[in-house]
Amino acid sequence: MHCHDPECKEACPVNAIKKFEEGPVLIDVNRCIGCKFCVDACPFDVPKFNPATGKVDKCHMCFDRVPNKEPACVQTCPTGALLFGERQTMIQKAMERKAQLNGYIYGDVDNKPLGGTSFIYVLKEKPSVYGLPNVGSTISPATSVLRHSKWLLIPAALGGLMYLASWRQRRIKEKEE
Repeated sequence: MHCHDPECKEACPVNAIKKFEEGPVLIDVNRCIGCKFCVDACPFDVPKFNPATGKVDKCHMCFDRVPNKEPACVQTCPTGALLFGERQTMIQKAMERKAQLNGYIYGDVDNKPLGGTSFIYVLKEKPSVYGLPNVGSTISPATSVLRHSKWLLIPAALGGLMYLASWRQRRIKEKEE
């Protein structure tokens, strides 16, 4: 979805998620620690944990291809249902299609989840029919807790290391005796 105000980014304790001005929300897999806080925070269930790598990943909107090429999903869509372009142009096209269908827009115009998204859906039915969540432009209580609790990880980790160091010293001393 590449939200304008992504909850996944706010939930990440190691700042592995970055929101770019051009739209994409990217996960730096080199920084990701696999805690899955972003997975839990995303109302769209987009980031996925990969057990093989122990990291979280998601669509990166072919950030490395744009602006020279369209994202791969747009380029290969057999029905032409996916479009890519300047934001205002896409919103205008969405409004025109909405009028043709007498439908709904999800993602930036009628419904602005998380301050809007970089993906805009034109739907025949209400978004809930398609399983799209009704999320507002405010951060969920769960993410709010995650935002503040991530700073507890550092002292907790240090405390754990100090405990292990003292435990090890006691074990060495016991063996010497």
